[in-house]
Formats: sequence, C-alpha cells, structure tokens
Amino acid sequence: MSCEFYADEADLAELLRASSTIGRLKFLQIYSRPDQPNDVFVEDAVSILPGAVVSPQAPVRRDSFLVMYADQEVFSRQIELKDGSGKISIVDQNQNWIAVTIAFGGDAGDQTLIMSDINTPADTDQAVELHKKFKKLVKSMTARVGPKGRPCLLMPGAAAKAGAGWRLARGKGWNRSTDPAISAADLAKLKPVLSRGTLP
Repeated sequence: MSCEFYADEADLAELLRASSTIGRLKFLQIYSRPDQPNDVFVEDAVSILPGAVVSPQAPVRRDSFLVMYADQEVFSRQIELKDGSGKISIVDQNQNWIAVTIAFGGDAGDQTLIMSDINTPADTDQAVELHKKFKKLVKSMTARVGPKGRPCLLMPGAAAKAGAGWRLARGKGWNRSTDPAISAADLAKLKPVLSRGTLP
C-alpha cells in the first residue's frame, strides 16, 4: 500500500507536526551509520527533515524512515559492510511488520519537486491501520488534482510551486512521461486557495 503526494519542506514539517494526532509515534532511521545506533525521533519528528528531505545538494530521495507507535518493540539486525568499515544496524519491515515507512521528497533544484511516499508492504492489522491513519491525514492536508482514477495529491507549498511552473516528478532523473498529468485548468482551480493551509 502506498500514499504518494507532493510537498515542500514546510509542508512536510506541517505533516510531521500533525502526525501527533495519530498517536505518540517514533520515527526510526532504517539504515544506521557504520557502528552507530539508528537515529530515533519521538517528540521532535520535525528535526528529521534537514537530513532526510531531497535538496539541490542531494537530489535523490534518501533513506526512508520506519514509523510505529512509541511504545512498540523494535527489532533490528546487524550487517557487516563489505569494505570492512564496520557494521550497520537495519530497522525495517522485514522484522517490524507493524510499522509503515515514509520517504521524504522535496526540492531537487532546477524548479523540480520530488514526490514523498508513505508505504507499507505489510498486511498486519497494525500496519494497515497505521497506514490508513496516515493516508487520511495526508488527504486532509492536500488538494486532489489531475485525471479521475489517477489524482495527484498536492500540499499547499507543492500546489503553489506547481502553479508557478515547477515540475512535479517521481525522481529528478525520471522520464517526464512519468510525471503527474496536471492540466492548466486543474491548476487554475487551485489559484483562489493557494495560501498555505487553505486547500480543499
């Protein structure tokens, strides 16, 4: 299951702050740095963003984060790096089937905004329910534009950038044929409500 949407860094900060309405959550770095524990964010989820969002300096989506309720047990495994530089700790859904993952998009430079995604391959009741709650939250904070059956979800900053002519893309190097199909008429409908926080 996947919930794809477009958001700039300010939008993502708003989403992370709003995620507290789902419950007390923890966000875990899936791949640790060598010989370091996985970073964990509970009360300060917004502080994830500087090192996690796409940027002109790092235009490819970075490591995803695992999200679960703060009181749930986390299972990890250790992998020895082939170059001998140490071990990394991996916290993913191979062992944590009650969680969802979030990958942050953002501004990749050249007026290109990369998609964000909340995803879970797990079919446990806990993972499905948590994903539903995130999807409901995202939909409450976005506008749906584009063709029926394939709508594109835009948070306020993303909608403003699309209206200003920015490219919305699944990845900076991806073929433009994979970009969402948003017509000028769709964007025109958003103009009266492009001020942040007032999307329908």
